[in-house]
Amino acid sequence: MLYTESEADKICEMEYEKWLESHRHGRTGESLRRLLNGHGYGEKLFLYQIWWPVVGSFEHLTPEHIFLDDSDKERFIDLAYIRAPFRIAIEIDGFGPHLKNIDRHQFGENLMRQNHLILDGWKLIRFSVYDIEQRPERCRRLVRSMLGQWYGRHIEDEILTKREHQIIAYARYCNMPIRASTIAIEFGIRRDSASGWLRSLHQKGMLTAVSPGRRIHTYVISTRANRMFNL
Repeated sequence: MLYTESEADKICEMEYEKWLESHRHGRTGESLRRLLNGHGYGEKLFLYQIWWPVVGSFEHLTPEHIFLDDSDKERFIDLAYIRAPFRIAIEIDGFGPHLKNIDRHQFGENLMRQNHLILDGWKLIRFSVYDIEQRPERCRRLVRSMLGQWYGRHIEDEILTKREHQIIAYARYCNMPIRASTIAIEFGIRRDSASGWLRSLHQKGMLTAVSPGRRIHTYVISTRANRMFNL
């Protein structure tokens, strides 16, 4: 890792706030209320402690995602991971006092909601807040297994060209900042071509600029790239 734990936490927090704000925009009524009030401790803890350390991105995730049951009633999913060819419903279950007060009708409704999800073609994954708090690595292993089994082991392949993949692999092997001149020599290509590949990787979020200014010369592996290649 080229980031300290503290730096990685700050990046996660900034990305989380940007992601949540992007989903608040355009929501109204019950959908907005659920996002403001329903997206609580368990969901945020899962994203910070489990999802981000594994994936390094909140792309394809939607909080408090709306779906309709067979009666066209609006229901909500804690976190929906919608990425072809699958739709994955991620549910975070607490174990608080409110569970003791649930009545038979609510219990049945919760089960029926899950049934409708599955019948509608969703894959369902559930985590308890207790496991997220007390056994986070167990939860991370499950997320890695989920992504590996359903999307293939190397999920970075879908967004990287062969050359970009080679450059990232080289940068990880060197474990130090890289420059266009270094890449040009290593791969026997022109310097301007190397600069183009580095800019492309930077735009895709796989490289982070060192001391970014108007002209960027040096890059390091991004947190996202590290998470993706470690799956």
